[in-house]
Formats: sequence, structure tokens, C-alpha cells
Amino acid sequence: AEAKAEGEGEGCRCVPPMPCWQAVPWASLNRSVEGRLTRSEDELASCLSQYGGSLSSSECAKDLESTDDEFWLSSKPNGYQHTGLFNVWNTSRISEFSVLAETEADFQATVKFAHDHNLRLVVKNTGHDWYGRSTAPGSLLLWTHLRKNITFHESFVAEGCDASTAHDAVRVGSGVQFMDLYPAALQEGRIVMGGHLRLRRRRGMLDGGLLRPIHKEVRQRRD
Repeated sequence: AEAKAEGEGEGCRCVPPMPCWQAVPWASLNRSVEGRLTRSEDELASCLSQYGGSLSSSECAKDLESTDDEFWLSSKPNGYQHTGLFNVWNTSRISEFSVLAETEADFQATVKFAHDHNLRLVVKNTGHDWYGRSTAPGSLLLWTHLRKNITFHESFVAEGCDASTAHDAVRVGSGVQFMDLYPAALQEGRIVMGGHLRLRRRRGMLDGGLLRPIHKEVRQRRD
């Protein structure tokens, strides 16, 4: 039987420094996502010598101060809000390339490209994952955070359901956070029940971190 090339074996992804990595046509992917492919870089590059940065630089001091803001981190392709549990992952080992996806076509092209070239693919929105599934060394990152579309429906009927089940609903893009959704709902004269971003950072659900005042009225709790 013909032997498979390195990086093509069952369960083995093509990652650097495998020979197959050098043959990946990144320019082709960049064209298919309309120029939204970027080389991944640590968001604290200004502090790291391997990127030409320095801990004593003013840029480093500014970026370090910015990390106190979880929204600054979530707004970056390679920014992560947590360092994980029990050393299960390492934020210094980021993806090689990132697709800053804006359309469904970007999603489809990225997933297909990773499949066709046997690449390790990770998907990241805000980086709010305790187990490190939104980063991996030697991978291609699909960043979904730029999908901020919000659409309200007055008579939404789920697929396969009877028309009598129609109700108000909202459809949100993968990058929409509660701080985006709440004011949008207010403008539409609606109330959306969800989490409390300012509290979630330091409190658990039962302590109020994922509850809103309206829950007292509707007697619902979510996890």
C-alpha cells in the first residue's frame, strides 16, 4: 500500500514544521475570504522580545493596563480572557493564522480550506473558554467576533412548528454580546433576558453574575 505523506495520517493534522505546512496555499484562502486572513500575533507583542517588544516600553505599559478590561481582550483576534484551569492550555501558543470572518461565506471558506488541507482548526469568539478550545498551536483560527448583526422578528416560527406557535424573537450574530443586545432591544421596545457582563467576570450564576432584575418577575434562572 502507498504510504501517506507526513501530516496526512489518520488523526494527524498538518502543523508546522511538517513539510505539508509549507505547501498550504494561504494566498488562496486569503482571496476566498476577501483579504481577511492575517498572521496571528500575540496581543501583548509590545512586551515580548520575540516580537521586537520590550517590558520597559510605553506601548507595553499601555497594553498591560488594557488587559484589565475584558472587552479589550475580547475585541482582539488573539486576546483571551482566561488562562485556563490547572494548566490545561497555554495562551502563549497561539494559532499561526487567523481569519477575521465577517460573512457566512467566510465561515464556509475557512472550514472547507481547513478540511481540504488537513489543518487544525479552532473557533474563537471572545476567548471566554476555561478549557482552551479557542486556541491551539499550529492551527488556523476562525474568529467569529465581528458578526454583530441583530434582527428582531415579530412572528417567528421555528422550523417544523405550527404557525400558531409564532412569537417575538431575536436572531443575533455570533459576535453579539449582551452589551450590544440590551440597547438594541430597548430601541425596539423589548426586554431580552440574559447575563450581566459586568458581574459575570467575578461572580457565579447564583450570586447574580448571570441574572438580571427581570428574572425576579418571570421566575427564571439560566446557566
